[in-house]
Amino acid sequence: MDQTLGWTFIPKKTATIRYEEEVNNQIRINENGFRYPLKNGDKKKKIFVIGDSFVSNIAVEESAVFTNVLAAKFNDVSVYNYGVNGYSLVQDYLLLQHLLAKEKPDLIVVNVFLGNDFIENTTANWLLPRPIASLDSITQVLQIMPPAFKEGFDYQPKESLEHFSHLWAFTKRKLNNIKARFSKEKQYVLQEQFFCAPNPEAVFIQQLRILKELIKPIANYTKENQCELLFTLAPTIVQVEEIFWQKFLTQYADQAKQFNRDLINKNLMEFALAKNIKMLDFFPSLYQAMDKNEATLYFSKEQHWTEKGNQLVADVLYDYLRLNYAGFN
Repeated sequence: MDQTLGWTFIPKKTATIRYEEEVNNQIRINENGFRYPLKNGDKKKKIFVIGDSFVSNIAVEESAVFTNVLAAKFNDVSVYNYGVNGYSLVQDYLLLQHLLAKEKPDLIVVNVFLGNDFIENTTANWLLPRPIASLDSITQVLQIMPPAFKEGFDYQPKESLEHFSHLWAFTKRKLNNIKARFSKEKQYVLQEQFFCAPNPEAVFIQQLRILKELIKPIANYTKENQCELLFTLAPTIVQVEEIFWQKFLTQYADQAKQFNRDLINKNLMEFALAKNIKMLDFFPSLYQAMDKNEATLYFSKEQHWTEKGNQLVADVLYDYLRLNYAGFN
């Protein structure tokens, strides 16, 4: 439990992540509450990567996480993974303020997962209460509200660490949701029906506006602290892999909509360009790789990047940094 962020990983803990013959690896959390990086040593430049489970990447070994793969490509650049499962862009912003109060990196990378960041910015509860964002009904100014913990409620786990470590709980909830996605017994509400549609519902339009309003203070805050900034967009498995895209189209065929895989990606990229904010979309590279029938880039059940997917993301990010940021070539 964290009064500002809602939750964090438990510092200095380990957990084994297993899931249906796809995932079986041990996760270590360092003394600061994040995944262990490879040995960075005394490097000239530092990159902080912030985001949710697509940054923490608990489904793969430490050496395979894209942040560690990226670090290995550079000679004089340290890369720190500040991903926490379930984090929204609101939590990313608050975590960023905490991190920059202690240390100033040369570059901050904030990853936006298109699958749930829209709704999670405005949804108060996950495993624990979270901070949320809204727009004032009159002024339309962005407001951030702290986690709404209930006074006197015991949020501490009642059972063993093995079954109620944050890592285990994060994984259990995520995987239960994934099982329901294409279940015959229960149709999971796929967010792609909103952000891949040309005329989304009003609630998503508001969520998109809030996400954009969150991007702006993050950009302003990093500028004030003299840090370079890059937003990255992580697409969903439904957007990238054909078999999941076809299942999605079948599930929502009755809506008679012309869905577009990367509609929201283009929307956000245009927004960033207009605001002079650097943004990198991983969709083109991931989709092109899948179109060439390369090795699976997402775990089909766990639905985060595989080792191959992490490698590709690291390659794309490395090339982008070398071309667009001084000192990273």
